[in-house]
Amino acid sequence: MATLLTMASLAGSAFAAYPGLKSVRQATDAANVTVASNMTLTPINCTTPEDENPFVAQSNVTLPYGLNDTNYVNITLTVPSAILLEAIESLTNVDCSADSLTVSFNSTDSLDAAFAAWSAYTDLVLITNHLGDCDTEYERGFFVAASFAVSDSTIVATAEKTNVTSIASHMRANFTGIPGQSSTIAATKTKRDIIIDPDAVSVSTEWDLTPSLTLYEYDPYVTATANSGSLALGVTLDGYLDFDIWTLSLEALYVDAATTVSADLELELAVTAPYSDTFSYSDGIEYYVVDVPGILTFGPELSFAVGATVDVDAAIDVILDIGAEIANGTIHLDFVGDGTAAEGWTPTYHADLTLSEEATVGLTPFVSVTVGLDFTILGGLLDLSGGLTPKVDFPITATLNATQVVSDSTGTNVTVTQVGADGTCSNGVEVVSEFEFTLDAFLTEFWDMTLYSVEVAIADECYTWT
Repeated sequence: MATLLTMASLAGSAFAAYPGLKSVRQATDAANVTVASNMTLTPINCTTPEDENPFVAQSNVTLPYGLNDTNYVNITLTVPSAILLEAIESLTNVDCSADSLTVSFNSTDSLDAAFAAWSAYTDLVLITNHLGDCDTEYERGFFVAASFAVSDSTIVATAEKTNVTSIASHMRANFTGIPGQSSTIAATKTKRDIIIDPDAVSVSTEWDLTPSLTLYEYDPYVTATANSGSLALGVTLDGYLDFDIWTLSLEALYVDAATTVSADLELELAVTAPYSDTFSYSDGIEYYVVDVPGILTFGPELSFAVGATVDVDAAIDVILDIGAEIANGTIHLDFVGDGTAAEGWTPTYHADLTLSEEATVGLTPFVSVTVGLDFTILGGLLDLSGGLTPKVDFPITATLNATQVVSDSTGTNVTVTQVGADGTCSNGVEVVSEFEFTLDAFLTEFWDMTLYSVEVAIADECYTWT
């Protein structure tokens, strides 16, 4: 049972209620949004396995995207028939015009094999990858060829440029890794640093609060100050997407997240009159964007919030030292099915409270972290967002039942006893404190659910002075 109360000075004081106190910032207020980093992935060249013929059309083509020849996202398209030109080693150049596509070879055998295989089609999809002038920067080119002819060492196809939505019935995506990169928002680290780990879609961020940062103020009645504080978050993501393009239906989308969260906060609350309200402070939202141009955009969105629900019946100063940590939380976030589940969200925590006056205090400080996941498919054909929010609350109630006036000099001789059989303290202050943790998952505009929750009693004790 943690010791939860120290008394700085107990001097009788009371103020008349001041009606109409309002918080200046509610939790639902719009927050500042900052793009921490925007990474555009480029096509990575494919190769043909030794046991496959590169001239034979495929109905499922996998297109890798990444940076510096390292693959991080695979896009698989289901098409009637397609040729991945970049996978043909003997192909030397691709040249495009408004109504034709010319492919050059360094081998007569390859040219003959290609013409024999392709000329049977009247709607063959040819996919290009910067072997000539056929592609937009950072993108592959998609062409539908209707007929073929041989000219010297080239095959000339009558062809029309198209896009993914016109040729593919399905799109599948696997994302399991993006390159390491850091974005420092402020050199003083008063805001978040986002670090991306190369082994997986992994985001780590820290938010060190500026010493004596004012979280909330309603002058001259209430001031909430963070004397010190830090919040840290680490999330590793991988996932899978299956989208039916023809019916515009999302058949599968899930994300697996392994998460670590820690928070430590010393919060000082100065109240000059009876007060009851809730305040919340957020330093804005940052998000990290991974873009496969024209096909898929996704990325984690990070936001922190600290605040408290306050209900006091007299002027008082309160100092809270609270903290919590999740070392190994995992979540399977299913955007389509009912497979959303969480494991390992077992928190450790601590809490200490200092009161300056005789007063009845109801106080629930909280710290929350939201990891949002936004997906834009095929240039906005489908937009979807979801995420998870772990939240820590420390409900604390201090009720004064003393019949004596306790002076500053006696505040150091504190006796801790258990609450009486009648549920009250006969002489002194009763302090009741709990630790509450909830993990919510949500799919924006569709559903939200609590996956895990726990309530633990920290203390229910009497404090008297002699």
